[in-house]
Amino acid sequence: MKRPRQGHASPMPLVRLLAVLLLAGGLGLLPGRAQAATSKCSTSSAASISLGNVTVPPNTPVGASLGTPSAVSITFNCTNIPSNVGSNLFIQAGNLAARDPADPPAGGGILFATSVPGIALRLTGSPDQASSQSCLRCGPGSSAGFEIGPVPRSGSSGNFTETFTGQLVKTGPVGSGPINGIQLMQFWWYEYGLTRSSGPMSTALTLNGGVTVTQTICSVNGDSKNLSVTLPAISTAALNDNASPTAGRTRFNINLTCQPGSAAYITLATSTPGSATGVIAPSGTAGNVGVQLLDPAFNPIPFNTATAVGSTVGGTTSLPLVAALVRAVLPHGLAGRLRQREGHGHLHHDLSIAAGDPYDYRACRRPEVTCLRMAGTRP
Repeated sequence: MKRPRQGHASPMPLVRLLAVLLLAGGLGLLPGRAQAATSKCSTSSAASISLGNVTVPPNTPVGASLGTPSAVSITFNCTNIPSNVGSNLFIQAGNLAARDPADPPAGGGILFATSVPGIALRLTGSPDQASSQSCLRCGPGSSAGFEIGPVPRSGSSGNFTETFTGQLVKTGPVGSGPINGIQLMQFWWYEYGLTRSSGPMSTALTLNGGVTVTQTICSVNGDSKNLSVTLPAISTAALNDNASPTAGRTRFNINLTCQPGSAAYITLATSTPGSATGVIAPSGTAGNVGVQLLDPAFNPIPFNTATAVGSTVGGTTSLPLVAALVRAVLPHGLAGRLRQREGHGHLHHDLSIAAGDPYDYRACRRPEVTCLRMAGTRP
């Protein structure tokens, strides 16, 4: 047996390398040199995800889901699938839209950027999870994307259904405005071990536009929802004095959590407004007696009008208010004389502040309670 000449490498490593390359090509690991697919795949129609408008409270944590998720299914129909043993047909999702910096999300899926700051679309897939990884068997040409399948054969044809679910997610400081429509991805197909990626298909997965994101500047804290303010008992003489139309002034606060650095406004409303500014019409057991809402300087607060809270800071902001009993003004503009129905010439009244949504309407049915609804805030 002849030995290799001194100073010359053995030809065996080269032979082995060629064998590995040939094997890799046969396994579809060299997609750029593989032949075009003889199979054909398509979808019956385009698929779009539609979402509803969302409102983001100021204390919403990063990563929180917003609104209601929406799902859509796509069925991929394929024909002329090769019958070679081990030659499975796969769908590839690729040409992905721009991703949010927080992509990939915890728990899997893809986070797509939207036109509203701090808001992303989380897309998940089933039975094959959506992914934005780049690898040999991810998107077409090893691009970012994921593989769906294999497509089961029935003779030379087959179909596969993938369901996509979209959900808006908070990923940072939130802006407000509409979310524009997005083409999220397109689809290719390839025969594993035989062909390179073919496509894209004529249809794609999209996000419909028209979704509006509203940022709530302030939300009412739990300790101020359905707040009850007890006004002191006073004599009827205190309000029959024309020089003092109000009595029993009682200070209270509505506590809010606000976005920092915003100009916040609050709107107060009542279903039974009186004829004077800030007055809730008479109710309860005291005739011709209403409740008036005042600011800390005792100026009446008009209903159904946005009142400035001021520039907000992060955390809790207190809105100071004053409630007072007031002699009611009748429709013809004359002050009515007080009528006391419960003896001893004294009045007692409660003010129920129904702040936020929902609020307890049952409390408003008590005859001694006057109800005020805080309608909300706006930027």
